[in-house]
Amino acid sequence: RPFSGQTMFPNFSDGIQVYGTAFLGELGQDSLSYNIYTGNFAGNATFFNFGGRLAYALGDAGLTFGINSTYGERSSTVDSEYIVYGADLLYDKGPILWKNEVFATSERRGRDRLAFYSQPAWRLDDRWTVFYRFDFLDGGSDVTTLERTGNTIEHAVGLTFKPNKNVHLRGIFTYKDFASTDTKSSADAQLVEMSATLSF
Repeated sequence: RPFSGQTMFPNFSDGIQVYGTAFLGELGQDSLSYNIYTGNFAGNATFFNFGGRLAYALGDAGLTFGINSTYGERSSTVDSEYIVYGADLLYDKGPILWKNEVFATSERRGRDRLAFYSQPAWRLDDRWTVFYRFDFLDGGSDVTTLERTGNTIEHAVGLTFKPNKNVHLRGIFTYKDFASTDTKSSADAQLVEMSATLSF
């Protein structure tokens, strides 16, 4: 899901990234890739975040394993440094596409945060894909007020259609469950989304 601000890590950054891939094995079907980056977030433009990811792909098996980490600061007004630790697993072979990611933080100020999702998908053919996603977020606490944000759980069911390589259409139904916090009662919401991506 799109995280607002720096719920786990900056959602939008300006910076520099260095990355590369080495192909391994007799036929070069496996690969080891890396990403290293630094940049700043508009909400705290005076502080630079640092991070990176290391991933290994087993080409014949359709599996990719990755680990990553980010260091940053959530606010320019209070001491709020944090470290994110993450891992991801992708299975992409035949009709099955299964994405999984988990992120956990160590916060200097406030409660630590945790987020993960699992999204299995089935390619019905070359154009149609159906998927389900379970998504969990514990946003810790606000770094200024230290108020607990509460947990959010999402269940999403979607259908995507790619009539050609330049067009991607999506329809998604999402059920969201918001746990109670220090000041808010529990709640739930249902959303229906339709979107289109055009590439040129």
